[in-house]
Amino acid sequence: MNTAMTADLYNRITADIIAYLQAHGVGNFGEDLFAEYLPQEPAKALMVETTGGFESDMAGGYVFATFRLLARSDGPDPRPAKALLGDAYRVLHGVGGRRLVGEGLWVIRAQAIQGAPVNIDRDENNRQRFSQNYQIEVKGSE
Repeated sequence: MNTAMTADLYNRITADIIAYLQAHGVGNFGEDLFAEYLPQEPAKALMVETTGGFESDMAGGYVFATFRLLARSDGPDPRPAKALLGDAYRVLHGVGGRRLVGEGLWVIRAQAIQGAPVNIDRDENNRQRFSQNYQIEVKGSE
């Protein structure tokens, strides 16, 4: 895959994950669910960020990508951020053998790499942040 195809594929993976989370009640895109960045507001929010991946199967067209979910609480209490990641985990972990959205990529499997969220410290506004990493295998070409 060339670099442009890879960038487009990773954008599609992010978009599909966000649409799937939203369809299952985990955030609303542009309101409290974001792609690749986490704005200062709203205070409580969730971000999906692609993080690279593993060597892909060039012959078969399979892509082994990774992504991170970053959740932020609306204050120093860690529970809201952990709850967001828990909701996302229940929706994403183990999903596979399907498209996440109508015309989306075919997902072979998605799973959390970590069994629990990891505390990555508070932001500059004293809001707790937690992260959880996932891997996803998709069919890169239809």
